[in-house]
Amino acid sequence: MSQSEPATCPPIPVPIEDWEQTPARVKASVSLLLAELEQAKKHRKGLEERLGCLEEQSSQTSENSSKPPSQDGFRGRKKGSRPPSERRRGGQKGHEGKGRGFYPVERCEAVHEHYPSQCRCCGSELTGEDATPQRHQVVELPPVLVSIEEHRLHQLECPHCGEKTRAKLPEGVCEKGYGERLTAFVGYLSSV
Repeated sequence: MSQSEPATCPPIPVPIEDWEQTPARVKASVSLLLAELEQAKKHRKGLEERLGCLEEQSSQTSENSSKPPSQDGFRGRKKGSRPPSERRRGGQKGHEGKGRGFYPVERCEAVHEHYPSQCRCCGSELTGEDATPQRHQVVELPPVLVSIEEHRLHQLECPHCGEKTRAKLPEGVCEKGYGERLTAFVGYLSSV
């Protein structure tokens, strides 16, 4: 080592004497690799920080943050702290059910009586009356009949000048081919 060149500390853990004998091209390659390694370390640190943030976000639920319950995903809700009950879910025996109830018979358009023709067990023919038949009512919208009107616009020729003139639609007749009520109904159905 000459006295004009100061001894440079090697960037890697090797003796100074060995580093000084290392060719310049190798030193440059080592320096380049070390710089890339530093960049990779910084990048990894940034990724680790981002991963930490994402893990924190993924652990948030509507119970421990301001997120709405609709964004909780499919993890399932925690069971309540209430101990399990001996009862089964739903209505209990003896509980009076809540239902729609029946409309009065006077409001029915028709009453249909249905009788079984044969025994479900042995197949024998059945006759007689049931004083308390099971009731079942069906509420339905009446069928809507479409009203179709045709308007014929005649074209006549003038006897004086020969010009042909076609009649115009009367005021109030829709030019589109679909009436106002049908157009409004289709619009309503498309928004439901």
